[in-house]
Amino acid sequence: METRTKRILPGIGFTLLVALTSTGGLLLAVHFAMRPNPASRPLLAEGLPHELRSADRVFAKRVLTACPVGLPEADLVRTLDAQGFQRREIEGRRQSSSVQQAFPCQHTWSFDWIADNEGRIAEIKANDDPVCL
Repeated sequence: METRTKRILPGIGFTLLVALTSTGGLLLAVHFAMRPNPASRPLLAEGLPHELRSADRVFAKRVLTACPVGLPEADLVRTLDAQGFQRREIEGRRQSSSVQQAFPCQHTWSFDWIADNEGRIAEIKANDDPVCL
């Protein structure tokens, strides 16, 4: 009985090692396949801090620097279109957002603005909004 046990235990150990290695490799492959493509991130959102409040502040500051109040709305629209933002208008407020999907997370960079009668930016707000399951 003891000899048989000595032969079975290494076989079980080897089988477990192969199973765990295969599972780990599969999980690593899934991780790399599902992580976001950095190229899909808008230029305004590149290199933001990892801490959420800091990232939101830095993003808002970048938007206000790149697209200050008084800027012609056409210039803002060109900047947004060039970076892949999707535009829409709701109740007189113009909005734009860019969404990056990477299961289990969705990262949205958005801003909304109001233009005056002369077609210049009168007010602009920006948000960096990551959400994970």
